[in-house]
Amino acid sequence: MSRKMSGALLAVAMAAGTLAMVGGVGSVAAVEANGVITGTVTDGTSPVAGALVTASPLNGLSGPGAGGNTIAAANGTYVLSGLLPGQYAVGFDGPVGSPFIGEFWQNKYFEQANPVTVTEGATTPGIDAALDLGGSISGRATGPGGVPLRDVLVSVALDPPNPGIGFSGSNRTDDNGRFTIGELRPAAYVVDFSFRNLTSVADSRYEPEVYNNTPNYANATKVAVTAGQDSSGIDAELAIRVPSGPQNVTVVSGDDQVVVSWAVPQLTGSGGAVTGYTATASPGGKTCSTTGALSCTIAGLTNGDPYTVVVTAANAAGTGFPSATVGPVTPYGSFIALKPGRVLDTRTGYSTIDGASNGIGIRTFGQETRLKVAGRAGVPADAEAVVLNLAVTEAEAPGFATVYPCGTARPNASNINFVTGQTIANAVTAKIGTAGEICIFTLTPTHLVVDVTGAYPAGSDFESLVPGRVLDTRTGYSTIDGASNGIGIRTFGQETRLKV
Repeated sequence: MSRKMSGALLAVAMAAGTLAMVGGVGSVAAVEANGVITGTVTDGTSPVAGALVTASPLNGLSGPGAGGNTIAAANGTYVLSGLLPGQYAVGFDGPVGSPFIGEFWQNKYFEQANPVTVTEGATTPGIDAALDLGGSISGRATGPGGVPLRDVLVSVALDPPNPGIGFSGSNRTDDNGRFTIGELRPAAYVVDFSFRNLTSVADSRYEPEVYNNTPNYANATKVAVTAGQDSSGIDAELAIRVPSGPQNVTVVSGDDQVVVSWAVPQLTGSGGAVTGYTATASPGGKTCSTTGALSCTIAGLTNGDPYTVVVTAANAAGTGFPSATVGPVTPYGSFIALKPGRVLDTRTGYSTIDGASNGIGIRTFGQETRLKVAGRAGVPADAEAVVLNLAVTEAEAPGFATVYPCGTARPNASNINFVTGQTIANAVTAKIGTAGEICIFTLTPTHLVVDVTGAYPAGSDFESLVPGRVLDTRTGYSTIDGASNGIGIRTFGQETRLKV
C-alpha cells in the first residue's frame, strides 16, 4: 500500500477516531459552526468515481468533527463536511483494487503534505487531485539451494530518495517465497530483502540483501517501474549467517540410548567456523553436544520407545539449520523379550501375525525355506539375532531341521530332530542373515511353524554365531573342526568333557 495515501493516512485517521463518514457523496451537509472541503478527483482526464478522500487532522486538532472521509461521486466530485475548524492533510486513493497511486493534496507524501485550512462556517474549495497510474515490482526470495523463504520483508525505496521519506512500499513473501508490491509511482527503486521486524529465529539466520546481491544501497541495481506494468523477476537468494544442517546423520540404538553420528555441514555461514554440534531426540528433547567431534550419545531414553533425531551446528552467529530428521529409532537393552508372534505356518487354514509366510505348503526333501524375521512381530529392523520357537508337525519321514542366517553356507548342524508323524518343538537362537532373513533346511517333508519370542538388537552384548557342530560321537560324521568326533556311544554313568 502506498505511503502517499492509504497506509499513513488511514493509520492517522484511525488514531484520531475520524473514520466515520462525513457528508454525503456529492452533497454539502450543513453542520453548524463547522467547515467544508470540496474538490474533484480525476486520473488527469476523466473522473475517478468511488475514489476515497480523507481529511486527517494536524497540529493536535481533536474532538468531534476533527477529520473524516467520503467517496467521490460518479463525476469525481466530493464533499467533506462537518469539519472542525483547523488544518488537515487531505488524502486521495483510487477505489479498492484499482491501479491508482494514493497521494496527499498537491501530489505529496503524508510527511510532506501541504495543510488545508478549514474555517468555521465556510467552504474550502478546489482541493483537487489527479491520481497517477502505478506499477508494481514482483519476485521471489530463496535461501541457499533455491529453498523458498516465507515472511521475508521486501521493501522498496525511491532512488534518489525523497527528503524525509523512507520506504515507498513493502510486503512479505508467501509460502513460495513470492511477493508483489503495487501502487508504485513510475521511477527507479532500490529493493531491500531482510527478516526485519520478525520474532522468529529467522531474524539471525539470514543475511539481509539489497537487489541485486549487494549488502548496501550504494551498489544496488535500480529497478525501473513503469505505469500500468509489473517489473517482475526481482529475486534474491539470501546468504546464511549460521551453518547449514549437518549431513549424513546416522543413529544406532543402544541400551537406554542412541549413538548419533554425522558429517560436517555443507555451508558454515558468514558467522565463521563451526564451534559445536547438538543432537536432539524427540519426544522428550534429550540432547548430547560436542565442540567439534562428529558423534555423541543421547542417554536417558526409554527402551522400546521410538525417537526421531536431528542435529544442528552452531557458530558465532548462533544455532544453525537442523539436519534432515532421522528415525524413528528405538533404543533397546541387550535382549528384547517379545510377546510371541507367529511368523511362519506352512499349513493351510492357519495364520501368521501379519499374513506373510502363511499356508505355503509342506516342505519337500532337502528344501531351504527363507523366512523374513527382521521388522516383523516386534523384531527391530536392524536386529542381529532372533529367538524362535521352531516346531515341526505332520512329518512324513524321520529327519531334522537346521536354522541359519541366509547368505551363508548351510552348517553341519541341526536344531530339531523328528520321526514320522511327530509334532515337536525346540527353542532356537538364530543369527539373522541377508535381507533380514533366516533360512530353515528340512531334510524330509514336514510342515513348519515358527514363533518369534525375542531378539538381540544391533550393538547388543550378545554375539550371535552361525551354528557349528562341536561334538558327534557317531562314527562317520564330522564336527566343525574335526575334534570330539566319532568318539563312540556313551556308556552308563559316563562323563564327557567337551571343549567349546
